[in-house]
Amino acid sequence: MFTSIINYFRRPVIIVTLANDDNDGLDLDEEEEGIENALKRAVIRKQVKLDCVHSARYKDIHKRLRVHENRVCIYHFAGHSNGSSILFEDQKGDGDSLAERIGMEKNIKLVFLNGCSNKAQLKYFFAAGIDAIIATNSKVHDEDAINLSKEFYIALSNGSTIEQAFKKAKTFVNGKSRNKEKIDKRNLRDIPDEGIKEEEIEEIAETKTDMPKEKKTNEDSETKANLLEEKTEENAETRGLGIKKNAFPWGLYPNPNKNVRLDWKLPPPSWQIQFFVLFPLVFSVIVGLATQSSKTPTVTLCIKEPNVEVFLKKEKGVLEISGKTNKSGCVEFKFQKGWELGDSMRATWEDANYNEPFKLRNDTIPLK
Repeated sequence: MFTSIINYFRRPVIIVTLANDDNDGLDLDEEEEGIENALKRAVIRKQVKLDCVHSARYKDIHKRLRVHENRVCIYHFAGHSNGSSILFEDQKGDGDSLAERIGMEKNIKLVFLNGCSNKAQLKYFFAAGIDAIIATNSKVHDEDAINLSKEFYIALSNGSTIEQAFKKAKTFVNGKSRNKEKIDKRNLRDIPDEGIKEEEIEEIAETKTDMPKEKKTNEDSETKANLLEEKTEENAETRGLGIKKNAFPWGLYPNPNKNVRLDWKLPPPSWQIQFFVLFPLVFSVIVGLATQSSKTPTVTLCIKEPNVEVFLKKEKGVLEISGKTNKSGCVEFKFQKGWELGDSMRATWEDANYNEPFKLRNDTIPLK
């Protein structure tokens, strides 16, 4: 219970740093807005705190880590990167040093490097003890990077684990990026084959009849590859130097040096935490009141005569109750409705020679 109370006041934090050189074509404003909208419900429910730093400088990440020390669960970078560093507004951030600093956070669960060709940095973050990293093995399109981060945090906000959220985002981006060219250029509702048509390739090849056969074959292969490249990457904005975009560039990599389970998810909404924190307290109060009310006060009268029926009533009342004495000559009576401590009472029994009033109390009262 005490852990839940502490967690309620110390919500986990997602730090997002976005760094964008002027006129480089990246739409990091859209990514920031997308992440904020994706996590809006979780923030309102006090499941997580979101801290976005736009035009981030190298020192900004260190500052935010100090502010949210040991509360950071995810660090997200959006911008340019390569195999050894990520680019902030003022300088390159060395991957090794950055990983070492982030690894000092006790509750860090994921580092999300949403830039180009940064998979080589995995070794730094694994060495720093970080559980999992999302990284890329090639250049990435800006639009795909934006969509991936949006869908990932939407799924996370809806209760998915890190692994589930990544798979859902990957499925979305794969489908969207594979179909967007055909939707733009062919405005059809069927599902045509990917790439250019074979007859287009043959037509191009026939124009090269003057070449030797071996040279023509090599030229045709090169032409086909170039045309395919133009079809898929024409006018694409990227986040760094890259290689061909063939496979899905992002990957979710668990730390091989640790027994990592990618089942972490955001904590429950604050009202659930409050319920589980306060319920035991409320329940104990209710049980206490019920127990207290069930313990009706009693008065025990002792006349030192066993098996004698004794009658008890308020001195100025009408209600009269009776009971037989036990072997010790005592009989117990529960307080009746309208009886209060201090009331003047009278007790009578067969052959009674005692008729003096006495004050009602939750105790044993000798009458002889």
